[in-house]
Amino acid sequence: MALSRAELIGLDELSARDLDAWRELSLASAEPNPFWDPDFVLPAARALGEWDEVAVARVVERSRWTACLPVRRYPRWHGLPRCIASWRHRYCLLGTPLVASDMPTAELTLLLDVMFRAGSGLVGSGLDWFDADGTMSLALEEAAPSAVALDRFDRATVSRRTEPDYLEGSVKGKHRREFRRLAAGLEQELGGGLTLTDGTGDAGAVEEFLRLEASGWKGEARTALASNPAHSEFFRQITATLGKRGLAELVLLGTAGGAVAGRHSLRAGGTSFCFKVAYDERYSRYSPGRELELRQLERFHVDPGLARMDSCTAPDNQLFNRLWPDRRHLTTLCVLSPGPLSRLTGSGLRGAVAVRNAAIRERRRRRDAHPS
Repeated sequence: MALSRAELIGLDELSARDLDAWRELSLASAEPNPFWDPDFVLPAARALGEWDEVAVARVVERSRWTACLPVRRYPRWHGLPRCIASWRHRYCLLGTPLVASDMPTAELTLLLDVMFRAGSGLVGSGLDWFDADGTMSLALEEAAPSAVALDRFDRATVSRRTEPDYLEGSVKGKHRREFRRLAAGLEQELGGGLTLTDGTGDAGAVEEFLRLEASGWKGEARTALASNPAHSEFFRQITATLGKRGLAELVLLGTAGGAVAGRHSLRAGGTSFCFKVAYDERYSRYSPGRELELRQLERFHVDPGLARMDSCTAPDNQLFNRLWPDRRHLTTLCVLSPGPLSRLTGSGLRGAVAVRNAAIRERRRRRDAHPS
């Protein structure tokens, strides 16, 4: 068996062969994460102006990549001084590393080791939004048993069922009838039947989505993709590049007269990750965004390439929490550097996290006891 080497490499140092090996790893990872695919990472680094700050921690066996994680150094990370951590930016919605499916524990150990060496003198290494379930979570327990969980949360997902009864138990029959009534009202106002169309390879559909997102509150708050030319170009690029590889999908809900809602998703390893949503706020009384998601559930059920959808939303997102019955558990972890100082830091961290969590539970208890 060939020996593996672990190293940190800058984005400018990546060769065409490196990028091909990275793409192969992205497709073969033990747990899918399209947010770490090179055709997402590199455009994001350019758009966000962090190209020189970001590097890739990688494990290589001959020319084959067996693990990788985009990282950067932070002067402060979750309150900790001087830390090297996964590069979780505004458009990165999952932080689980890419690791070859046949050797997750060994490769994750090497990946953490190169982060320790690159962060010499730092408190430790950080992993943001790491999947707390499944193969990689078990591998991390073996590779870094002393890792400290700084934060935990869950978000809505939906897993394939034998029958398309995803709303059973979460949405009452009278509410489902109301959904149908609102959809009929929207069709009447628009003067035509609603259809959900795939616009992934259509440049016009991409521009329509950008227009939809910018037309509402995101445009007013200057957080829409179109509010920043570099960010809108990032969106165009990932849709085109990942779309050609079958890793991105853009769907629009509307009539012949135009779209009233849109959804951009990334696809990897049988999972669809909801990346961006938008709707025309002029029709908000009909909930076009919800209608799109209801129809997306139908598409999901008949798509043989998908077993799961991840909302990639905040834990308190009312729409997805109501429609999607399952949950994905995520955690943010500090993997402390070896040594007595880090052991002392770890004890302090665990104590601080316990105090913070107790305070959060108390606030929730008071809120539930005295609802406004």
